[in-house]
This record gives sequence, C-alpha cells and structure tokens, in this order.
Amino acid sequence: MLAERASCSVSMMARVLGVGRSGSCRWLKAGGSGEDPWGPLKEAIIGIWDASGRRFGFRKVWSKLTGDPKYGRFAGTTPCRVRKCMSGLGMRGICPNASRRTTVPDRDAPARPDLIGRDFPGPVPATKPVGGIACLRTTGGSSCLAVAMDLCTRMAASWRLRDSMRAGLVVAAPGMARSRGYVAGGAIFHSDRGSQHAGAGPAPGRQRTT
Repeated sequence: MLAERASCSVSMMARVLGVGRSGSCRWLKAGGSGEDPWGPLKEAIIGIWDASGRRFGFRKVWSKLTGDPKYGRFAGTTPCRVRKCMSGLGMRGICPNASRRTTVPDRDAPARPDLIGRDFPGPVPATKPVGGIACLRTTGGSSCLAVAMDLCTRMAASWRLRDSMRAGLVVAAPGMARSRGYVAGGAIFHSDRGSQHAGAGPAPGRQRTT
C-alpha cells in the first residue's frame, strides 16, 4: 500500500485488500516499521492483569494503570483504550458473584394447585396480579426487589425493596397492592415456585397463590 500511495488512495486499496484503513494509518504513524504504537501500554496491561491472578476487568486495570506512580507514563490513558487493548489480547475479567439465585424451591412445602391454568391475560384489572423477586447490584451492596404487577393493565401495582431476600419481602409486595386497591376480592396471585413465596400465606378470602 505504501508503494502505491502515489497512484491510488488508501481507502480504495484498503477496500480492495479487505483490510481496515485505520490499521494502515497506525502503521504509518509508527514510522512504517510495523511496530505496535500501543505495545508499551499492552505490556503494562499484561503485567497488571497477570499480577491480579487474571481476574481484573478493564476498569480495575485502568484504575491501577492511572493510579500507580509506577505507570506514570500512562496516566492519561482512557478506559476505552484499556478495554480495546484487553479485547485485542483476548483478556477478560472475572466477576465473582455476578448473579444471585432468587428462585429456590422448597421441597418440603405443600403442593399448590395451578389456578391460572396458563390463562394469563386478566379479563378485568386487579383479578390476576403476578409477583416476582430480583436481586439488584448497587454501589451500597445487593438489594432485593419484590414487585406485584397486574396482568390486565401491565401496571406495577406495588414494590418493596430490602437488603435481605426473605418471605416477608414478597408477602409485603402483594400486601401493598391490596392496600392501594389494586387487588380484587378472590384474586389469584401468581408467582414462581420460590421458597420465599411459599414462606407465608396471604390473607384469607383476599388472594390465592398458585
């Protein structure tokens, strides 16, 4: 490509050869020597990643790279550049406890009949609320969110947020929906088979669980 620059444009040659134009520009920027201009940065990234037991993601590598005086020459490096270098080197971080299981069936709980029968769309509002629980990762730690939603209107009728995943959390969500008037008499509350939902029963005559 360098030999033909006088007669052909770099864009056209890159398109014909099926290569990226940016790669040619980086090669010329390095003086046409074929050396990787990001070579020193990649070596520093490899050192930090290996020292972490190959667990650090690009954010922690970038934090170490810009915060340690040992790597002062890379103080202006952006997180995006670190991520691109790690991706090119095939490096990936390890996120322990990235997910938390919320649906834990209770094998000793009595069997509950399926009152919904796969007929999920509610004919009128407040007759078929559905509930679920999820764990959210926040800067202050993990928080558990329980939601009750009406299947007819798809409206979130109530929600509860706590730092523990207990039966009281999921019982409080439909209880809040009932207190707000979003649960009709004889309504069917549908949830998963998690032990939290089976930990306590609803108020008699108001809801039934499946």
